[in-house]
Amino acid sequence: MNSVYRCVCALCMLFTLSASVAQESKVDSLKLLLKEIEYPIEKTNLYNEISVSFYNSQLYIDSAYYYNQKAYQIAKEYSLPDKEGRALFNFGLIHTETGETGLAIENYLKALFIFERLKDSRSISVINSSIAALYFTEEKYDKAITFFNKAIEISTRNKDSVGMAIDYANLGETEYKIGKYIAANKHLKLAKNLAKKKGLAFPSLNISCGNTLFALQEADSAIVEGKKGLLLAQQENDIKSISEASDLLYRITYTKENYKEALAHYKRFVMYKDNLNVAKDTNTIEKLKLNAEIQAKEEELSRMQQKEKYLNIIYVLVGIGVILLVFLVSRQVKVVKMAQEVHDIQTKLVGEELNERSIKNE
Repeated sequence: MNSVYRCVCALCMLFTLSASVAQESKVDSLKLLLKEIEYPIEKTNLYNEISVSFYNSQLYIDSAYYYNQKAYQIAKEYSLPDKEGRALFNFGLIHTETGETGLAIENYLKALFIFERLKDSRSISVINSSIAALYFTEEKYDKAITFFNKAIEISTRNKDSVGMAIDYANLGETEYKIGKYIAANKHLKLAKNLAKKKGLAFPSLNISCGNTLFALQEADSAIVEGKKGLLLAQQENDIKSISEASDLLYRITYTKENYKEALAHYKRFVMYKDNLNVAKDTNTIEKLKLNAEIQAKEEELSRMQQKEKYLNIIYVLVGIGVILLVFLVSRQVKVVKMAQEVHDIQTKLVGEELNERSIKNE
């Protein structure tokens, strides 16, 4: 899914961060704060903030995973369901970033279960959108539609125009993929109207509208939408949307037998598609590296936890040993004291007996 889904991700990050956004420059100071804070809620919030800061940098996904794991462990240990749900949601974001779609959906569903119990409708809506988008990438369009509709229902109830605009756009794009052009056109128009009222513009929304209108044989309207999408994409330097808009405009102008213009659009489409493939290959390599680093962090964390477990056992055994030693020393002192007392009594008795014998002999 293209840039409209990226807007969903932005909304997800707002959910994840609550009210504050941690910049990378603050990470060191946040780490220092960790040493001073003991309360579980504040500690898990800090771990979450550090994790999100690393995630936002797009450079340290392994570190984002590591600190989110810390937040999740505290939330589980101290029974903090909202913090647990947030950590699970963050795992979903991280696994999405590393291309592990199955794990991402699994964590989103776990988070969804928690937030449904907490009756947190905003979070429920965002998670439904995120799950739907992942099903879209897996080409499981029926499931994607189900979850987009759930998100729209909640956004409508909450009067969340931005959420509705995003989800109607994504729903329309999904319906286009399975040939439901009339329904797609209807929902994409709704998305455009809602976005316009909020002063929002997504190049992918115009491109989706153009593709749908072209499928409905409304070529003139489709070319208008394609050109709007291309202009917005160029302004945002959105390589994928430039490529998709160019492809749409090429196909429309070709059918109109405007071969000169079609050639220009096709050349742009090929150029940006090649750039996109290079970026995709680079991204795949980076994801593989990240997965390897995450696995190493998990193994390191497991070893640390095992070491901590053994150390705790050793401390307990040492403590028991000290107690036993104190007990044995105490007993030994008592035994020595008793032996001395017995010896004294025996000495006294022997002395008295000797005295008695001495008197008798006299």
